[in-house]
Amino acid sequence: MSTASNQVQVPATGDLNAAIERLEAATAASVAERALLAAERTTFAGERAAMVTDLTTMREQTTRLDAVTHELEALKAQRAAVAIMEQQQAGQGHREYTGMAQLAGYREAKIERAYDTFAAVVHDIACLKWGRKLQFGRLAEYVRDGQTLGTGTDGGSVVPYPILEEISVLQEKFGLARRLCSFVKMTAHKMGKNAFGSDATFTYPNESSAPAISQVLLRTPRGELEAKLGVVNMKMSQQLQLDAPLSLQKFYMDRLFTLAGMEEDRVFIAANNSPSPWYGVLYHPDVPVMPCATQSYGGIIAEEIVGTLHKVSKHVRGKATWIVSQDMIGVMQGMKDGEGRPLWSPMGAMQAPVIYGRPYEDTPAMPDREAVVGDEAGKPFLACGSWKDAAIFGDRMTTAIDFDGSVYFESGALAIRLMVDFGIYFVQPTACARAETSA
Repeated sequence: MSTASNQVQVPATGDLNAAIERLEAATAASVAERALLAAERTTFAGERAAMVTDLTTMREQTTRLDAVTHELEALKAQRAAVAIMEQQQAGQGHREYTGMAQLAGYREAKIERAYDTFAAVVHDIACLKWGRKLQFGRLAEYVRDGQTLGTGTDGGSVVPYPILEEISVLQEKFGLARRLCSFVKMTAHKMGKNAFGSDATFTYPNESSAPAISQVLLRTPRGELEAKLGVVNMKMSQQLQLDAPLSLQKFYMDRLFTLAGMEEDRVFIAANNSPSPWYGVLYHPDVPVMPCATQSYGGIIAEEIVGTLHKVSKHVRGKATWIVSQDMIGVMQGMKDGEGRPLWSPMGAMQAPVIYGRPYEDTPAMPDREAVVGDEAGKPFLACGSWKDAAIFGDRMTTAIDFDGSVYFESGALAIRLMVDFGIYFVQPTACARAETSA
């Protein structure tokens, strides 16, 4: 940029041509300087626009990088699972057991990560409620982009779907129904389900003839998988919610998910048209029954336990898992089969605990021993089946957390509510069975 003076001294007398020439030269220099300034301004504007574009690009790249990171973690999980399955198929004793231990460790790591994620999400939802700055930022991108699924009138908020996908593993920890059954993401409260007339069959079709009526019926929807909204309510300290470390927030998260998981298991196992139209495996009218000769759990014999397993369809019997109570494990500990082998085997150095060679799950949803022996008559007490073939667990994937500070305003407490929307349906009851005492 020129710094020369644009002022021209005009002589009082003499020839004016020289002065006019100097004036024209100064004017031309001023015009050139103005053009230079305009060019520099244009350059600065372009650089600023480029910087804004670069910043936007960096944000987009960061978002894509986060998505790729999640995908890589999922691929690592799949690779670890495949490696463990290969070890199991190889039947390499100690290596197989070690692989299972590694898989269990990986699952625990995923659960811990889900804990932290969900605690951060719940904390930020509470911050939105009370007008505080988001501390962890897991909700920031959804708030910025208007992607939150909903906000309640009392300040509650629905967990955004991408985050819910990440923390769904946490819900599996608190109930066996989600883990054992075939899991379906429901897109509506009611969804059609296919009819099953019998076990699968193999045929050589005649291509020149019309399909049999039975083949047509198998393609016809019958009934519906229905989801119902369930709510868990809890009172907690507002100070704990907003200012406590995340590790303390696991306490109430456990309480909420434990109660939700217990109800899901109750429906899966012991529902008796409660709520309608749900029936669990212990009361479903189409589930095969192994009748026992005794009226008390203490009088059950090993042949009746083994007979329950053989009530399961032979096509899926090899994939069966027992469902028992802790009391029934105690009853079976001393039982032996016809060849003198223990029916129940504890966990050894190379294997997991089993009942008659099949794995088992224990749950409070199964019946315990009664204080009065006569109260055990005519009741189901044991279940076995290939649960992914037998039942469907549907989830609307709309788990929500709501807050309300008005009801406990004076005590400085906060009402917190967990809402789940799920449904269970036995699509192939012959893939499982139950045992009942004599009436």
